[in-house]
Amino acid sequence: MSEEKISVWVLNSKGGVGKTTLSVAVADLMSLAGREPRFLEIDSRKRLSSFIGADRVLSFEGAPPISEIRKNPNLVLGHYDPIVEAIEAGDTLLDLGANEDPAFLEYCRLSRLDEDMVDEEVRVIALVPTVAENESVRGALEALRSLHGAMPSAERVLVLNARDGEGFDRYFSPREVFEMEGSRVRIVEMQRIVSEGWEDFQRERMRFLDIIAMEPDEIQKRFGFARPKAKRARGDIAAWFEAMRRSMTGILPTTEG
Repeated sequence: MSEEKISVWVLNSKGGVGKTTLSVAVADLMSLAGREPRFLEIDSRKRLSSFIGADRVLSFEGAPPISEIRKNPNLVLGHYDPIVEAIEAGDTLLDLGANEDPAFLEYCRLSRLDEDMVDEEVRVIALVPTVAENESVRGALEALRSLHGAMPSAERVLVLNARDGEGFDRYFSPREVFEMEGSRVRIVEMQRIVSEGWEDFQRERMRFLDIIAMEPDEIQKRFGFARPKAKRARGDIAAWFEAMRRSMTGILPTTEG
């Protein structure tokens, strides 16, 4: 029997919610399990390409607006077919840019893609990040609802990005949380990255595993940090990444064992 393929989708119509950071972390977590995903993105700004490298990402421009697609479905049919071919070929990570998920999920619905994913033994894991902000939360909830309609077999995960240090209690009532969990939406936290070197690491487009693998002397030389700062900066990233690994236990294959 062939090994089940995994396709992780990262989406929220709102920009600036941590989709690229989450995508890179997921890719590194999958790497720990020896499963290197093919990178895919639907994003006119090509954020994932700029971080991972354009030569490693199959990148697509966004489709026409959803209002136009509904008037003429042929505008979207075929636009995303190459993405589906890549998903069916092996493990993938799909990063959808701001405002790109409605058109892609409409394509999924029109193409009855869920049936193909089940037939091809592709496990779709949809990660929907949000920060503690009204528009971001609305985008996340709409994405979760649309996913349920377009891709009922997909595993849906709401990722609460604590980047701004603000809690989510004012955005989700206990009833809403209960309803999400009852509809098999998992809720996990992505902690705020607190590291003296994070901005420097970001500028260099460094992967989390690459940062963790560096010796303090290397960080010192490359970024001009004092040795104690280099050790703290690497240690903070390692602690954040370990927290992500724990959060994704039972969701991603990387957390098994």
